[in-house]
Amino acid sequence: MSLTEDHTAKAFVVTGATSGIGLALARALAHPAERLVIVGRNAARLHAATEATGHEERTLEIIPILADLGTLEGIRSLAEQLDRLPRIDVLVHNAGISSSLFG
Repeated sequence: MSLTEDHTAKAFVVTGATSGIGLALARALAHPAERLVIVGRNAARLHAATEATGHEERTLEIIPILADLGTLEGIRSLAEQLDRLPRIDVLVHNAGISSSLFG
């Protein structure tokens, strides 16, 4: 894990961040993060999750990414978008996996 000089992670990615554990984790990570990438497959829920982080109350760069990780196209799209980031300190892969990918 890449850390800053004060040994704290600053850039987080959370998949499945639009509800449940993923949303709770994104909200908790919004406080220590400088950059928070939240990934979800539903645009309306992704927007609501972005607002739920309270990012407007502090200087937090929040990057919502719409991607359905139940499809290979969605996985590739997410990988391409994450590859453009200057750094990722922590990746929490919380999204479920569709069995149709492996069926």
